[in-house]
Amino acid sequence: AALVTRLFAAIQADTLVSAPVRAVLARLQVAALRVALQDSSILDAPAHPVWQLMNRIAATGRSYPAAGDKRLAALLAFCDALAEEVSRAPVGDATP
Repeated sequence: AALVTRLFAAIQADTLVSAPVRAVLARLQVAALRVALQDSSILDAPAHPVWQLMNRIAATGRSYPAAGDKRLAALLAFCDALAEEVSRAPVGDATP
């Protein structure tokens, strides 16, 4: 869990990722920690679905750098809804 926390801290420090996207990724930290507690392979596999999701969110967020871009707003809304849904899922269902 400590390594996942450090990884999220590194993401939050990455200024190449816009502040709104970093905020959305931060909301996924609890879900990633829940997955890590059940699936230790998350730390060994860069292709783990959690990292793939986060990488795709960050890459897509970089594609829409303008704060008023409707595509960025839609991405952030989707990610907020996803984070909310995952946070309500029972622990056994935390994997994406």
